[in-house]
Amino acid sequence: MADATAKAGMAVGRVLFSIVWRYLRPDTSPEALNRQAKDLAEKVERAEKEHLQQLGVIGKEVALHYEAHAEVRNAGGKDQGSLSEVWDYYSALDEPRRLVVLGEPGSGKTVLALRLLLDLLEHRKKDQDQPVPVRLNAASWNVKTTFTSWLTTSLARDSRVAGELAKGRVVPVLDGLDEMDPPGDPPCRARDAVKQLNDPPWGDRPVIVTCQADVYDRVRRLGEGHEDPDPGLDYATAVTISKLKISDALAHAQAKGISQTEIRR
Repeated sequence: MADATAKAGMAVGRVLFSIVWRYLRPDTSPEALNRQAKDLAEKVERAEKEHLQQLGVIGKEVALHYEAHAEVRNAGGKDQGSLSEVWDYYSALDEPRRLVVLGEPGSGKTVLALRLLLDLLEHRKKDQDQPVPVRLNAASWNVKTTFTSWLTTSLARDSRVAGELAKGRVVPVLDGLDEMDPPGDPPCRARDAVKQLNDPPWGDRPVIVTCQADVYDRVRRLGEGHEDPDPGLDYATAVTISKLKISDALAHAQAKGISQTEIRR
């Protein structure tokens, strides 16, 4: 009886040791990170499809057109495009494929970002080496914390695994840069956010940002030099949404009692 109890105790001890070991020394091998990235992609896809469903956009033809912002055009690409062409537009940009989506409130910036995110996830199923796009609410970022730290906290509970994923395995989609500062105030937090995305290690990595056009102009003016206007997000192409019909989505949100904050970005 004593031997059986001792053996049971040893087995429990081994299990507990294994759990603690995995917590302190998580598996960050390429194979494990590939699994983590796949799991993350599936989680993001489920969440964002549900989000678009709530907005009443999935399964509908949404008339959305955008054109390159002439003053902030550093990464190539066509002059204009539509919602159905957004992945083709983005994939044609020069590396590292940094994109700023501009527009007025309610123009459909978040809708465009979500469509691009889901298209990227769909193409990633054919090429698992492609990074996972992850949408982040810019207003929740305290810029006193580094972007990498905030991103890793958002990705996973295990900081080491998340830190490894953040090294080239994700494409941040920073949604709502214009919401980082109170309306009417100088966009200082937004400017700090752009600066961090321009500094190492993110200055040469892909990122997608949405922002109201007038706020982005103010962000750029905060960083102006003596001769040339500040480009904002370095090496990025900025596109301005020129048209979007989302009356059906707004009506759906009102009928369901869904907040319209996201759809009005």
